[in-house]
This record gives sequence, C-alpha cells and structure tokens, in this order.
Amino acid sequence: MAGRYALYYVPGADSEIYALGAGLLGRCVYSGRRLARPALAGVSEEEIVRHTLKASVYGFHGTIVAPFESPASERELAAAAETAARSFRPVPLGRIRLAAVNGSFAALRPEAAPEALSRLEDQCVRVFSRFRRPLKKSDLDRRGPLPPRLRANLIRWGYHLVLDDFQFHLTVADSLPEAPGVFLKALESYLAPALERPLSIDRLALLHQPSGGRPFLCRRIFSLQDDENEQ
Repeated sequence: MAGRYALYYVPGADSEIYALGAGLLGRCVYSGRRLARPALAGVSEEEIVRHTLKASVYGFHGTIVAPFESPASERELAAAAETAARSFRPVPLGRIRLAAVNGSFAALRPEAAPEALSRLEDQCVRVFSRFRRPLKKSDLDRRGPLPPRLRANLIRWGYHLVLDDFQFHLTVADSLPEAPGVFLKALESYLAPALERPLSIDRLALLHQPSGGRPFLCRRIFSLQDDENEQ
C-alpha cells in the first residue's frame, strides 16, 4: 500500500486521555472523523487550530517507530508488530505531565521514563528497520542541521530521536505562541483529568498515512500481553 506507516502508542478510544488529546487535535485516528475543538480559557479556537495543525495529521499518539515508507505489505508489518507486542508486558509510566519541549511544542511526558519503555522502543525500531526504505536526500535535508550523532541516527534508522536518544511524548501542540504562558496554562487546566491518573502503555498501533500527506489512520491494534517473560 502506498504512503507511510508508523508504529505508535495510541490510548484506547474510550479512555479519558484519548478523548482529551484527540479533541484538542480535532481528529480521531480510529474513525478518521473530525472532532470539535474544546473551549480553552483565554485561547481562541483559531489559536488552537493554528498550534495543532501539523499534529492533527499524525493524531494523538506517542511515537515508537516514526513514519516510514516500506516495500513490505501491511500484513508483514502487522505480523512484526504483533510479535513485538507479544514480547512485552504493559509498561507503566506513572503520572504524566505537560511540558514545553525545547520551547517549541507542548507534549505530555512521563515524570520518569521506565527502562522497559526504552527496551520496547529499541526492539521495535530494530525490527522495523528491515522494512523501511532509506530516506531520500530531500527527507534528510528537511530535518535541517543536526549534531553528528543525531544525523547518524536519521540516516541509519530514519529518525533522529531513537535508541539512546529516544524521548517518549504525546504531542498536544506542535508549536507555541511567542508568549506561551496563557496557552500552556489553558492546556494544563484542560488536560488536568489525564494528568491526575497514571498512564500505562498497553498496546501498539499500526497506522497508515495515504499518499499526498493525508492524515494517519489506525489500521491495527496489538495488545502488550507477555505473561511469561520479564522485559
């Protein structure tokens, strides 16, 4: 199938955190439906849309394997995802918090990322690397200047923040206003119910983006379910 695939963590469609995150981005990756943006104190709907426009294309998620083009069939990718999911128990993240990442976007991040999460990402990145087409020069150039180590990651793995440089997060705004205080405070208030509860990665989701940069849609869900081996 043409387009790109990605392996994400996407919270369950009926979970509170998903309802809040997907509502903020204005789109459901499960159904493909557009969602009404929430009312945020002191923030206009136009401002919400402007700062979530790119994130909306990807949907509310945490990246495990970044988007990639592949010559493999969806069946092959799904089989690899299922095998990976069967190798791990659910990964408790504990409580999450809203953070302004590098001062450029807003995301939900665990207060302390567990080692099991790094192992899950490491295994998935390595397994899916064999299905990935190498990035084109235009793809590499689009990332702009990177430190040598991150540039090497990008060339070898198709994404710069992988393995030892992995930083798990669920994006809720892909950009921030010049003076982000009011915007971040409004986001934190809106997301408060999700911030009060611990989060656990209990699934992997295989998503597909049709050609032409259209939004990603969830194709398959795989529950983490290892009952025999500690990971």
